[in-house]
Amino acid sequence: MQKPVEITFGMLASRNKRFVNFILDSIIVTIIQLAVSMGSNWIYDNYGQEGFLIGPPVLGNFKYTLLGLGLNIVYYGLFESLNMRTAAKYVTNTMVVNRDGTQPDNARILLRTLCRLIPFEAITFLGRPPIGFHDNLSKTLVVDIYEFEKAQRAAKMKDINNNEEKR
Repeated sequence: MQKPVEITFGMLASRNKRFVNFILDSIIVTIIQLAVSMGSNWIYDNYGQEGFLIGPPVLGNFKYTLLGLGLNIVYYGLFESLNMRTAAKYVTNTMVVNRDGTQPDNARILLRTLCRLIPFEAITFLGRPPIGFHDNLSKTLVVDIYEFEKAQRAAKMKDINNNEEKR
């Protein structure tokens, strides 16, 4: 577990990076959703397994919508709990941290993930500062890794200098 670091406004991921994260992750989840739906429908068509029928990806298809919600929970929950980043966060060089800069625990990531299911929540990070509703409720932040690691190095150097002065 990393040492707590004070998160400053300059460390936060920009609105543009947050928007790119949202778009890329949405595309990835949608592709997975389409693939699972098509595979499931194929199993129904070829083997007659009624429970596998999801139907077409159209508005009002309850099974398809539930599949998407479930995949969002698994995608964000799994990636952010394992390595604090989704695929899009790798592209934008950002990650999720607690407000003190430490790694969020699984319960916090689950809360963050479930908050994403709130209607229109996805646009709440577009304000200033770029902190979304799911960030506020889970007490997490999305930071630029370069700025965050720079602050960690500075804090570490400060600790080393303080220890040397005490000797």
